[in-house]
Amino acid sequence: MTPVSKLAEQDNIASEAARLFGLGADHDLVLGFLREKGLNKLASIKALVKTTGVSLGNAKEIVHHSRVWQDVYERDTKFHEQLWKLVEEMKKAGEIETVDHR
Repeated sequence: MTPVSKLAEQDNIASEAARLFGLGADHDLVLGFLREKGLNKLASIKALVKTTGVSLGNAKEIVHHSRVWQDVYERDTKFHEQLWKLVEEMKKAGEIETVDHR
């Protein structure tokens, strides 16, 4: 599948997710649909922003804390913690000037 056709397919899936929301589905039901259709966490976040109009930050929190993605919650949380620790170390070492923390 080409990158363009993959984006088109994700747009079609997001449109179907919007329809589900319109029918009264909750976030977990829609996120389960998105994951079942093969969207990863990042693509699910983007689809949530597109279909509901929530901010990127809110969509990230909704997806990260959802039942649908709970199987990778600990792994992803550890990754974020390690990343911010590295950023702080780089900041203290003078390798970077400023970073907005979370």
